[in-house]
Amino acid sequence: MQQMPLPLQLEAGATFKNYVAGDNAAAVHFLAQLMQQNSELQAYLWSREPRGKSHLLQALCHAAASRGERASYLALGELQTAGPELLQGLEQLPLVCIDDVDCVVAQRGWAEALFHLINRCRSQGCRLVFAARLAPGALPQTLADLTSRLQWGPIFHLKPLTDRGLYRLVEQRAHDHGLTLNHDAIQFLLARLQRNPQHLVEVIKRLDQETLAQQRSKITIPFMKRVLSLY
Repeated sequence: MQQMPLPLQLEAGATFKNYVAGDNAAAVHFLAQLMQQNSELQAYLWSREPRGKSHLLQALCHAAASRGERASYLALGELQTAGPELLQGLEQLPLVCIDDVDCVVAQRGWAEALFHLINRCRSQGCRLVFAARLAPGALPQTLADLTSRLQWGPIFHLKPLTDRGLYRLVEQRAHDHGLTLNHDAIQFLLARLQRNPQHLVEVIKRLDQETLAQQRSKITIPFMKRVLSLY
């Protein structure tokens, strides 16, 4: 019986255009070309720290949708209670992106379901992209054959952004939200916040919400100190 993928809402801002690649340009280029006819069928992204894995998977789904192709994004960290039956029938789609693989592979049922999904996708020509906090060989060895299947395509270890890359990220995300942060304001944030892209993006969202709530048009350092409790 066909299992329809549960709809997970994609972040509207998760695109290749606004992903600051830094030393991850090869991974971004590969994913951007993935839906072309002669591309690889599978890829795997990993990093222990938040470095945009989910962003890239969702960007790929957005790119597929812009070409009129169906895609499914599954974050298993959120969906694991739905059970491995969730993966049934996904091979019928042109593209499947599976996030948080490390959250479920220690469970035999999930490991077997992922193993069979990879085989079905390979047979049907469905593109399949995984993301996890660990490299395939470092995942719990619940099913040895799954480890080998996860290594069938290119494996990309996402690297951290440099100071320049983090500066660009803050500047760009602020611009995406219609916020203006001058050089001093950006440097102030980077000197006091976790140097974590995910955290920085959340901070920009919070600043955007506060400016709307307070009907402000300009972000100053005193304003950021007050909103973010930074000194």
